Amino acid sequence: MGNRYTELAMRLRADTFVKYNCTQAVLVPFADACGIRAEQAYQLGMHFGGGMKMASVCGAITGGLMVIGMLGGGDEQYREFMNAMRGSHDGMVECRDLLKRNKEQGGEKRPHCDAMICEAVDLAVKVMSGTERGIYDKNNRLAELERIARSD
Repeated sequence: MGNRYTELAMRLRADTFVKYNCTQAVLVPFADACGIRAEQAYQLGMHFGGGMKMASVCGAITGGLMVIGMLGGGDEQYREFMNAMRGSHDGMVECRDLLKRNKEQGGEKRPHCDAMICEAVDLAVKVMSGTERGIYDKNNRLAELERIARSD
């Protein structure tokens, strides 16, 4: 865990009162930076955990892409993120495939998912830190949105 976003994601996952799925655990720590409330991020990610609740694309990967998009990342950042995720998982991005391989290797689900969350958060930070915009605070994001709205 190399940054505050990852640390917060793991604190959320450890919360026994509120359940955070993989997408929510990735998205909620970035809520302020994305200019939304934590509750909105939680609701946004609600149906994307577990690969959209049907073992499709991993929820942690989906959450990472949501963060990148909300922070203004484009196709270049998308490709960098997805290439890195595929590269570290033998090309797999589907929840069902990742969990199956983890189980075949004797791993347990929860630690596997937590590792995917940490990887997605760390990678989103890395990808966006290399951009002109970077990861910035809520006030900067809101000011940018207001400028965009006025220019339309």
